[in-house]
Amino acid sequence: MKLIVLILFTLLVNILHAQDFFLATNQFTTSFYNPSKNKLTLDVYYLNEFFIKEWNNKGISICYTKNKSSVLTQLQRKGNSKFSENIFSLVYSHLLSPRLRISFGNKTLTTQQQEYKNSTNPIFPFISLNVKPTKIIEVMLCAETIKKGILPDKMNVLIKRKFSEKIHLLVGPSFSNDNYFSFSTGVLYKVIENLDLELNINTGMFPAHFGIKYTYKKNTIIISNKFHQLLGQSIGAQIQFTIR
Repeated sequence: MKLIVLILFTLLVNILHAQDFFLATNQFTTSFYNPSKNKLTLDVYYLNEFFIKEWNNKGISICYTKNKSSVLTQLQRKGNSKFSENIFSLVYSHLLSPRLRISFGNKTLTTQQQEYKNSTNPIFPFISLNVKPTKIIEVMLCAETIKKGILPDKMNVLIKRKFSEKIHLLVGPSFSNDNYFSFSTGVLYKVIENLDLELNINTGMFPAHFGIKYTYKKNTIIISNKFHQLLGQSIGAQIQFTIR
């Protein structure tokens, strides 16, 4: 009951905030990759995690799209000068047909700690498929490596169902070979042409995500909020600029 009250309270306070289910633009907090349709875009991301300065996340990415192919480079940093995690990602995506897209890439993780030498894990590969069996259903599959090694050890599945031009339903599980399992369900609601709201409830560490996405002249702003049962809320912001 306490959790339900906290979720409802967070929703009331943060009705204009959202999470990591925005598949089209928020590449910093989702396992799935949907490149921008614009030729060249720049994303800047910041997350104030639990209002703890040492855990703040910052990121920047550039996406270049030509014909049916896209290339994305992304850099994320979490922490401060004494301890930090830095992730560099490179993704290539190709549209095989109007109903099928394949994306694959690799993440390189570098851990910096003041008392020790820097530690770099260069190989965290991933591959994903976006399949559109019908005009109203999109299925996304992603196999990724989240621990040291080459073979994928985590699978993500997401199904997006379009009920109308205003309402989309998203449902999907994630599971890994260490018996981790989570299930997410979200609703994306288009208030007006340029404004989307979203609510996501899941069984993971962050059971409630809320957010808003606003688009103006091909530029996008996303304000996000995720809620942890013990540590509280994290507020993030992302801006995507269309350069060309």
